[in-house]
Amino acid sequence: MQLHQARTADLSNKKKIRVGRGPGSGLGKTAGRGIKGATSRSGYAMKVTYEGGQMPIFRRLPKRGFRNGRFKVTFVAVNVGDLSVFAAGTTVGLKELKSKGLADGVKLPSTGVRSDEKIAHRKGKNAAQNKPEPVEQKEPRNNRRPVKILGDGELTVALHVSADAFSKGAIEKIEKAGGTVTWLGGTPKKKAPNFKRIDADKKLADKIKAAAKPAEAKAGDAKVPEAKAAAKPAAEKAPETKPHPKAETKSTEIVAPVGHEEHEGHVMVG
Repeated sequence: MQLHQARTADLSNKKKIRVGRGPGSGLGKTAGRGIKGATSRSGYAMKVTYEGGQMPIFRRLPKRGFRNGRFKVTFVAVNVGDLSVFAAGTTVGLKELKSKGLADGVKLPSTGVRSDEKIAHRKGKNAAQNKPEPVEQKEPRNNRRPVKILGDGELTVALHVSADAFSKGAIEKIEKAGGTVTWLGGTPKKKAPNFKRIDADKKLADKIKAAAKPAEAKAGDAKVPEAKAAAKPAAEKAPETKPHPKAETKSTEIVAPVGHEEHEGHVMVG
């Protein structure tokens, strides 16, 4: 027999401890609360994170990253290869996907319009509870999970597919098979260019070019002495130019000017 099985025994009806009933009980006078302090007063509740005044653990530990749980969008994934169960030329939407069991967990929005009776009933209920009148909303709220078509598998049938989102590979395969793609929320807009990133990349490229220029100049200076050294032996090995033979046969006659005397074939200058 265990404690939780004791039904009629005295153990199952444990008496409440009575405090403040004299010193003989062991819980008289201060009733087990001690002398003075916050814990002895009524209405005090110690925080779970309180550690007696020391730095609590949630402040000692570092915080990194972030959580995007509030804005997370969870898609119901359907692969392109699974769409081959439909006949060629079929228009495939949420209803068709759910009927084939491909989009489990998708709650289809109600197609009917809210009746005036339901709206009047809601208004009367709010008036009875002194609540402000809600904005009239005949269109039902869309609380379903969005469907995304992924590109795994092969599609050989031309289909007209409607979904909330498509991967790039899925669009290529559907259009290659001769089908079409329809975005339920409208075709997504192209992302605006990140001008800060573009400027940063441009500055980095300019820095790399500027750093490469001195290296090229040094390499050019090193090549000049090598070219000079290669030119010297070529100049040394160059053949000597010989005078033309006709130039040697010509005789040179010296004509003495006036005031000069000739003695024995020599010209004397007076």
